[in-house]
Amino acid sequence: MNIADVDLYTQRPGETLAAPTSFLGRAKHLGPSIIVSRSIVGSGELLLTSSLGAEVGLVLLWWVLVACRSKSIVQAELARYIITSGDR
Repeated sequence: MNIADVDLYTQRPGETLAAPTSFLGRAKHLGPSIIVSRSIVGSGELLLTSSLGAEVGLVLLWWVLVACRSKSIVQAELARYIITSGDR
């Protein structure tokens, strides 16, 4: 079997692991989840919020909050879609 024929991102039936139930088991998965959640807030938000705050003050703070919240919702839904469908 050629390495190009193997899809490393697809889980076949019967090959999934059970979810962790203990605190230590969950803590092992905490590191990667923190890295993924930190990747949601990037330099774009930092530049946008700083420049918007300097220009208009707190008048458009609601816009920044809506934009950051909607971005995290869209990214979470895209991640769910990719995981369930196996698309790349």
